[in-house]
Amino acid sequence: MADAGLFRGQRVELVGGEIVEMAAQKDTHVIGVSLASKAIASAFGVGFWVRTQAPLNLGKKDDPEPDVAVVAGSERDYIGSENRADALLVVEVSDTTLAYDRGRKARRYARAGIGDYWVVNILDQQLEVYRDPVRRGIHFQYGGVTIFRHGEAISPLAVPRSQVRVDDLLP
Repeated sequence: MADAGLFRGQRVELVGGEIVEMAAQKDTHVIGVSLASKAIASAFGVGFWVRTQAPLNLGKKDDPEPDVAVVAGSERDYIGSENRADALLVVEVSDTTLAYDRGRKARRYARAGIGDYWVVNILDQQLEVYRDPVRRGIHFQYGGVTIFRHGEAISPLAVPRSQVRVDDLLP
């Protein structure tokens, strides 16, 4: 539909089979995305592509645009992929979309099997780390969430010897 020009001038993403209009970005959100991208790129290093606000094709009903997603390889490895990739880490920077990122988006990422999902919670000045996607009946969710605060650090599952400081993620 986007190729047909139906969403010109609108920021939208496909989540759970529905077209969802994306909220306008505040300055703290823009800064948070930039900080997260830099800190995560530093932690992952060479051999990984840190994608910023790019479509991530998770299937027919899901084509979200996470603030940051990390995939193995380089940009050129994905030419012709139609944005299909197995994300090693997905990060959403949240202020006005916190409930949505914790709820609906988290369930969609869990459904896709994303094992490491982080929410940079600008409002509460903390990092929420969701891991262990599980299916409960017809629903998907994360088995656990761990909160990290200022002064703490986290290791991404895909690069356990690297650390990302919470202070480097928060604006």
